Amino acid sequence: MMAWGTDWIADQLSGHAGVLIKITRETETIQLWTSIGQTEFAVTEGDGLTLEHSDRDFLVRADQYVFLGEAVTPRRGDVIEEPNGPNNETSTYHVMAPGGMQPYRLDPTGNLLRIHTKRVAIA
Repeated sequence: MMAWGTDWIADQLSGHAGVLIKITRETETIQLWTSIGQTEFAVTEGDGLTLEHSDRDFLVRADQYVFLGEAVTPRRGDVIEEPNGPNNETSTYHVMAPGGMQPYRLDPTGNLLRIHTKRVAIA
């Protein structure tokens, strides 16, 4: 029942609140519908705790994150391009998380990926 619910939510997010993005890994580019989020991270640096956040999280269906014909997980070095401006600007993000943390989270059912990113350019 829970798997069905998160599958339904993933379909609703992409169908009603979605943005079409491009994701590039090495020489292959795919397009996916996504919804947008943000995550705060607690990272310990030296003598105290520092809060950092991702610039943008992209929520996508896990079974659609496919490179070379195989469903894979996001990794550092993947590049995401999001069209987001009235003048046809495109923001470019790198998949990453602070402190060497894993750059994505998978929901408990395995249906939905939350990809953590940092914006590196806007053009």
